[in-house]
Amino acid sequence: MHRARAFVKPAHVPGSTLRLLRALRPTLHPDKVNLDSRRRRGFSLIEVLVATAILATGLIAASRAALVATNDQGALRDRTLARWVAHNTLAEIRLQPQQAQVGTANTRQAQQAGIEFTAQTKVTATPSPLFSRVEVTVVRTGGDGHVLAQAVGFSSRS
Repeated sequence: MHRARAFVKPAHVPGSTLRLLRALRPTLHPDKVNLDSRRRRGFSLIEVLVATAILATGLIAASRAALVATNDQGALRDRTLARWVAHNTLAEIRLQPQQAQVGTANTRQAQQAGIEFTAQTKVTATPSPLFSRVEVTVVRTGGDGHVLAQAVGFSSRS
């Protein structure tokens, strides 16, 4: 035989949670309620100072990252333009009707995107009598002398 089960009221019946919370809430004096709400209304001075310090640290880090990215972009631009100057100088040497003599070194001024560069070329001999090795080094005119680009090529002797 089956035993009859006793009816158990479910724990969550609409409105029962609200009644339970109202019953568990301690009754407070009206003055204490006002004092409690005043404390929760704003931030303390220490909280504002900590938030400001965190914000300042983040802004300093972001501005430093922007500065580094800007400097890197300028250096990358200079190296790219210097590489173009080096390859253009090699092409000019190859296209000349009379090739440069072995052992000579020349300096040329070139402008690329409004920036002045100095290209130094050095011609050296190779094991083959038909070719000479041409090395081009490019620096920024008026700069610190730091080599921005180097290119090596070969030209045939006429």
